[in-house]
Amino acid sequence: MEFIIGGSYQGKYEYALKRIREKNQIKGCEKKDGNSLTVLDGAICQDVIPETVQIWNHFHLYVKRMLYHGKSREDILEQVEKAYKYNPDLIIISDEIGYGIVPVDAEERRYREEVGRISCVLAQWADHVTRVICGLGTVIK
Repeated sequence: MEFIIGGSYQGKYEYALKRIREKNQIKGCEKKDGNSLTVLDGAICQDVIPETVQIWNHFHLYVKRMLYHGKSREDILEQVEKAYKYNPDLIIISDEIGYGIVPVDAEERRYREEVGRISCVLAQWADHVTRVICGLGTVIK
C-alpha cells in the first residue's frame, strides 16, 4: 500500500497516476490488460469500499462522512484493511488537515483528530508514504 499526503490542490492525484503508470507501464488510465483503473472518491463513495479499488482519493473526506454517520475509527480502518487485503498495491490519497487554526466547533476538532490518528495507522501499514508539495513527491517511508 502507498499513502500519499499533502495540502489541498498540491497534485497528489496526478502524482498517484504517475506512480501507477510507472509501476505498471501503462498509458492514460488503463492497465496493461486494457481495463480501466478503479478510482474511488472519498467525497462521494459508499460506506462499504469495493475490493477492486486501486486509488482511493480524498480519503480525509471519507473519514469526515463516516464520522458524521456515526462510524468509528475502527469501522473506517476495517474498510481500509478489506481494500488493502484484496489489493496490496492500493494507493490512498489524503489531505493534511491538521495545520492552521484549531476549529471552534467540537465536531470539526474531532474530525481533524480522527484523520490524524487514522493517518498515523495508515502510515504504519503502508510500504511507502509520500508527501506531495507542488506536484513533487518527497518520500517519507
